[in-house]
Amino acid sequence: MSMTNGETQCQFIQKNIYYGWQFYHFNEYNSLKSDSRISTANKWFDKAVSLWKDNKNEAFKWFGYGLHCLQDIEAHGQIGAGAPIPQHIKSPKNSNYNWEKADTPIGYNWKNKNKYTLVYKKNSTTRLSATEKRTTEYLKKFIKKVGYRK
Repeated sequence: MSMTNGETQCQFIQKNIYYGWQFYHFNEYNSLKSDSRISTANKWFDKAVSLWKDNKNEAFKWFGYGLHCLQDIEAHGQIGAGAPIPQHIKSPKNSNYNWEKADTPIGYNWKNKNKYTLVYKKNSTTRLSATEKRTTEYLKKFIKKVGYRK
């Protein structure tokens, strides 16, 4: 699935509801060695850079789309992958998964690299710090690539 030239993200998503948006919110690759969110973020980063000279507003929009993909890696991991309404909104009754805590930045860490289950660790900022690092690196890369100046 890919966007056609001139197609907005919103139009693309509407065409592919419910499952068309999964590739940038969740890792759709079978291997943990690569992540579809990173591939998508890189593709949208390149689109933002290509738009920079002629349309800065559109460039910033695509930059933001790409950044969203990267932030989702730690924000909710794989919780909700494949579902029309992601489970990270609410855990099943009598569940120990802590799914609804996926969007809570402090106190919950991933149980393992699969990122399907959270475990409580008081005051932990591991996921928040990882997201801040990815965000800063992506922003610095963009500023350097386009030669951004205030």
